[in-house]
Amino acid sequence: MVAPRTSRHSVVASSAGNLAFSASVRSHRVFTDQTVRGGGNDSAPTPLELLSAALASCVALHVFQFCEGKGFDAQDLAVEVKPLWRENPGRIARLDIVLHIPDTIPASYRDAIDEVVRGCPVYQTFAHAPAMECRQVTGALVLGAA
Repeated sequence: MVAPRTSRHSVVASSAGNLAFSASVRSHRVFTDQTVRGGGNDSAPTPLELLSAALASCVALHVFQFCEGKGFDAQDLAVEVKPLWRENPGRIARLDIVLHIPDTIPASYRDAIDEVVRGCPVYQTFAHAPAMECRQVTGALVLGAA
């Protein structure tokens, strides 16, 4: 039996003032904010926009690697993600992925590229929603504590 691969890090978000937050990811920081209309300062993408960005960049990485591996120049590849919003409850109901494929990539590879898109880990995470659990603890978080 193969043990499941687990993440080796947590992501910790904390206030960066008003409705902005800083999320620590390994040695990196990612910022989010709300739009001005949503009460924020629009100093960074919203958390929901980062979901689309994660999908677009994961798909772009995997398609780029596939194309380059086949010997095709994929430098002009672009991936656009268009979220469709639904109310009650407010959420992204659909994510449309638009691949802007350079003309250096033969059309005969389009089906294979679609398979690569569906194999992207972020795509798979959205397609097979992970279980989530929320618990509350009292006290300040001490970073680096085991």
